[in-house]
Amino acid sequence: MNSTSVQVTGMWAAYAQEIILRQFLGKQSGTKKVQLKIIEDPLPLNNQAKIVISAVAGFMMSFAITIAWLMINSSLIKSIVGEKEKNLKN
Repeated sequence: MNSTSVQVTGMWAAYAQEIILRQFLGKQSGTKKVQLKIIEDPLPLNNQAKIVISAVAGFMMSFAITIAWLMINSSLIKSIVGEKEKNLKN
C-alpha cells in the first residue's frame, strides 16, 4: 500500500476491518474467509488546489520567460559592444 496517497486512511480502515472480520469469522467456522474489494480511484481536485496549481504554473512560466529575455538581451548587448569595438558598420 502507498502510505503517502490521499486515500490511504480509507484503505487502512478497510484493511483493518478485513483483518478483524477474518479473525472473528475464522474462530467461529475455521474455513470461511472474508474478502474485500478496494477500488482506488483518485479524487478530483478541489477549486483551491486548481488555483494553487495555476498560480504556480503562471509563476514558473513568467520566470522562464524572464530568464529567456535576459539571455537574449545579454547576447544582443554583447554583439553590439563587439561591433562597436571592431568598428563594424551594418
